[in-house]
Amino acid sequence: MDDLLQADDADLLAYVSDEESALTGRESFLVRAASEVVRDYCGWHIAPNISGTYDKLTIGSGGIIMLPSGFVTDVSSVTINSPGGDAVLDPVTDYDWFRQGFIEAKSPLWRYGYGAVYGPYKAGLATVSMTHGYTTCPLAVKSVIFELMEAADLENSGNVKSVQSASFRVQWGPLSGVSMTPSQVDRLSKYKIGGLI
Repeated sequence: MDDLLQADDADLLAYVSDEESALTGRESFLVRAASEVVRDYCGWHIAPNISGTYDKLTIGSGGIIMLPSGFVTDVSSVTINSPGGDAVLDPVTDYDWFRQGFIEAKSPLWRYGYGAVYGPYKAGLATVSMTHGYTTCPLAVKSVIFELMEAADLENSGNVKSVQSASFRVQWGPLSGVSMTPSQVDRLSKYKIGGLI
């Protein structure tokens, strides 16, 4: 999968240094590590816009299929997986897809159990081919990545935040350079995928 932030991203290069035109090996590692923390929290790749096929997606109540995405730009096919044979759905008559990352049944045939693996009225499975993700990483996500990079860089130089003399006092910094703060979690909340069912 492509990196969440590309090495030639103008904002990334400006953040690292106004004078550099490429990332050092250390900076490349920090941006990848911070990006993975963000992706793991959000539950999907976020950027760039990619196409793929995703199988074993649960058909929930009301014929809703939650997609592993928070920004869908196209759904090219939906197939209901059934012991009696797979059924390719018609995008005009059988379902609607929504940019927020879900598909909803129009047809009562599969909404109420058609293709269900364990019989009627129980969850069935679907395979979905779709295109999803932002073309470029959103600025709010970039800012969290930059903050995590900076925290990881400070963490690497030690946990000591300040030292005082006379009676000797040590103040410790954050325990992990790649842990998100409540503020960062809050800013990423609109990019986190979740359930509707």
